[in-house]
Amino acid sequence: MQRDTQEKIRLRSATKIWKAKNELKAAPGRKDMILSQIMYSYNLTVNLETWKYSLITGTGMSQVLELMQGSIEVESKVGQGTKFTVTLPHRIAQEAEIDKLAESVQHYEESLFKGKRVLLAEDNELNAEIAIAVLEEAGFTVEHAADGIICVDMMEKADAGYYDLILMDIQMPNMDGYKATQTIRKLSDPKKAGITIVAMTANAFEEDKTNAFRADMNRHIAKPIKLDELMSALTELLKEQTQAL
Repeated sequence: MQRDTQEKIRLRSATKIWKAKNELKAAPGRKDMILSQIMYSYNLTVNLETWKYSLITGTGMSQVLELMQGSIEVESKVGQGTKFTVTLPHRIAQEAEIDKLAESVQHYEESLFKGKRVLLAEDNELNAEIAIAVLEEAGFTVEHAADGIICVDMMEKADAGYYDLILMDIQMPNMDGYKATQTIRKLSDPKKAGITIVAMTANAFEEDKTNAFRADMNRHIAKPIKLDELMSALTELLKEQTQAL
């Protein structure tokens, strides 16, 4: 398993996590004069009498990418669309780093995770893909909900005990993680309402942790996710479930 894990981590390091190029296409296309202004510095003016802000020109993106030793190119045709090509240099993980990350998965009891079903509520497609790969490698069965409404709907339709726990993002469209958690806690079936819910979010301040617990979540894990921290938390929570039976 460790070698398989190494290969998957290596592949994702090269193609997904450390993706060198990303192209974003958007319609409807811009005229040349406007296009030439896109790369200008971001300029913001303030009317001191009305305190209204107005953007003069530019996105500032090129300046940000220059600081990251990268570049951005833009192509546009009126009525057809606009293509932005962002190039960023990234270091590929060294063998020792890959081994260390792979070994961290091995520190936990696979038997504890095997067959456990996780409902992952995450609106970012890439984040979801990476989380699913890591969780499945550890032995979990994972089902994905793209926002809070879908997550609640999946919980309502599932049999009680079908899911063992929920990994809940906070900032999601349609219904955020707090609201989704509060809605689940009000389900008529006590077993569904009492499911373990872990907040996985970039909101990492103490206030955010407090908000997660106020929403009746069981644990708060900050993004970017540290694999050992995630697996340790899941181990503790699943052992608590087993002891409560």
